[in-house]
Parts: sequence; C-alpha cells; structure tokens
Amino acid sequence: MAIGAYCEIRRETGTAAGTETAVSSAFATKIVFAPAVQFGHDNGIAQLERDDEMRNVNEPLLRVPEMFAPSWSMELRMYPDSLAQLLAGHLGAPATTTGDGVITDLGALVIPASAYRHRWTAPYATGAAPQTLAFRLGYGDGVWMEIRGATIESLAITTPDAGGCRVQISGRANFVGKIADPSLTPTYETLAIEPFHKSFASLAWLSGTANTETVSVTIAKPVEHSRTFGSGSKWPNLVEHGDGVPMVTGTIVKRTHDTDDFDALLGGTRFTVLIGWVHTDVITGTRPYTVYVQGPSTSAMLTSGGPEDLQNRRRTPASYDFALTRDSAASSVIECVNATASYS
Repeated sequence: MAIGAYCEIRRETGTAAGTETAVSSAFATKIVFAPAVQFGHDNGIAQLERDDEMRNVNEPLLRVPEMFAPSWSMELRMYPDSLAQLLAGHLGAPATTTGDGVITDLGALVIPASAYRHRWTAPYATGAAPQTLAFRLGYGDGVWMEIRGATIESLAITTPDAGGCRVQISGRANFVGKIADPSLTPTYETLAIEPFHKSFASLAWLSGTANTETVSVTIAKPVEHSRTFGSGSKWPNLVEHGDGVPMVTGTIVKRTHDTDDFDALLGGTRFTVLIGWVHTDVITGTRPYTVYVQGPSTSAMLTSGGPEDLQNRRRTPASYDFALTRDSAASSVIECVNATASYS
C-alpha cells in the first residue's frame, strides 16, 4: 500500500486513447512512479451561461457544466529512468540498442553490456495520433484520481545553479476523475541515484562565443483534444496531432555580450550543437548515465535575442533563443543511456 502522495505514469498502447467512458485497452509494460516535485491538473470546466435569455428576471441564471478541456503539468528533477519514460510518452517509443562494449553514445562514450541506449531521431510524433499517457494519482488523504488520454505538449529541461537539473512537462487530457483505491505499491528509482547536476553538463557550440551561464531545451509538439459530434460525453474523446510540426528549441544565456554570438544571429549562421548531461552515478563499471540533445549536421541556428540593456557595470550578459531545424539531415536527436532495457 502507498504511504503519502504518488504519481504513476503508464503509456497507453490500445487502439484508442482513454476517455471518460473507456480505459485504454492496453498499456506498455514499462511503468514509472515519478519522483515529482509537483503535479497539477485543471478540469477546464466551461459553464453554460444563459443571462442573455429573456426570462423577465434581473438576476444571473442558473449555470450548468457544458464541456471540459482538462490540462495537467508536472515538475521533477531529471533522473535517467523517469526522463526516458516521459520522452517515450512525448515522442513515442525510442530506438533501443543494448550496449556491447563497442557502440557509443552521442558523446562518444562506449556503452557496455548492462547499459542501454535509447534514441529518438527527428521527425518525431509521426503517425495518425500522438502517444497518450494515463496517470493514477494518490493524494495520501483517502482520495485517488485517474487521468486518461493525456498528451504531452511541452517538455523542458532546465539547468539551474542549485537544486538539480529540472524537467517541466505540460499537456492536455481526455478525462480526469475519481477512482477507488487502486492498491498500488509505488516503486521508484533508487535514492542512491542523484539527479543530474549542472556541474557535469557539457556543451559543444559555436566557436569563439562567450562563456555560457546556462542552457535550457524545450521539446514541443501540437496536439488537439476534441469532442466528436454526438460523442455522448462533455469530455474530449478524440486525440489528434495539431497543426504545425514538433520543435526542439532552447535558450542559451551568455555571461558577456560577444560579437560572435551577435553576428551568428544576424547572419543566420548554422552550426552543430551537442548539449549533454553526464551523471555522477554509474550504470556499471565506470559507465555513467547520460542524456544528450544533438543538433547534427549544422542544424542549429539562433532565432532571437541579444545583449541586456547597457548599464554602468563590468559586463553585459546576453541571451539567445535557438532552434534545431532540418537541412540535409535530421534536425535533432535526443538520447538517454540508462539501465532500463525497454520502454515498450
């Protein structure tokens, strides 16, 4: 039995996403209990107001629930197994390769047996419908809830000075409701594994630019949750990809204003980027957990930004937004090396 709050994450793999009237017919074998800092949801209730009707009264009329458009959000520190489960929930199952002492990760580190390389290569989120998730939430006070048909719209990785690297996720869903106690016994990544830290992050970027303060990355895709005609429910019952394409973007903060950064923005310079997080803990032997976001084959470019306002100070910081875009090769690759054999 669970003691206190918990959040279970399952990937829905049935023929249709979960709705108010139906639980998904199948789930991936891999289940994760997220070591979340917070999890929030909003039913997105829209009430039907009829104050514009002529009823010979000068008072607001009774309102009734007309439709629901639920959303959710979560924040957690970046751990190797939880992150990969969320990436699978966002972009679909990865291409997984078992380590053999020969293959390497994007940072050219060899991957031994007992370690696994999970890789997502653009284009992401292809197919008829986006990957969906189901959450079961225990509040620790005799209340349990379930979220069905949930999609991830945005997954952002930030690297603050203190508190560990963070992952912020947000999305939408088909249904949020109360359930009976599911009698779950949460199991988490071991406490012996720390979150990723800024101190051990790495960056391959434009040459000659200023020292970097921090880098954040956002992986976003458009989704739509709709109520089809005559669905018989006030909740969404259909999940589809939205207009637009999945995007990997980010922000880099420089400690000083440097002309190389400024010129790259104005000139639309394209360059190769590799952002890495190397763990302080090892999977086996000396092999650490790693996470990489790569813009291969000069796919990265600055899209906006510049120096902060000029003031009487020793240095002027600058920040730039960037995007990973397709040219002659895939726009981006995302990779996680950990001890989990499969996310199917």
